[in-house]
Amino acid sequence: VSVVASAVVGVSVVASAVVGVSVVASAMVGFSVVASEVVRVFLVASSVVGVSIVVSAVVAVSVVASAVVGVSVVASAMVGFSVVASEVVGISVVVSGAVRFFVVASVVVGISAVAIPVVIVSVVTSA
Repeated sequence: VSVVASAVVGVSVVASAVVGVSVVASAMVGFSVVASEVVRVFLVASSVVGVSIVVSAVVAVSVVASAVVGVSVVASAMVGFSVVASEVVGISVVVSGAVRFFVVASVVVGISAVAIPVVIVSVVTSA
């Protein structure tokens, strides 16, 4: 009886050891699952941060591109204004030239009008 009882106790101890190992194994599996979830969450978070950085970069590039377009529009407007200003200056020079020519022509005509009577008087007095 003592041997049988010892055998039962031995089996009970082994069974307890098996249960203990099973609990530890379950804990390790549980920890592994949690660790995997943590890694997965970290990867997702990293991906989100990565996407956020890419989106920020795209927005930044878009802002810079808009600024470049803005500068280009302003530059084009300045060139356009410069061309118009040049045209205005050109027209002004032509008009000034025309006015000067008209004044000179008027003076020449005036001198001619004065010169003709002088020539006539000169001819008459010579005769």
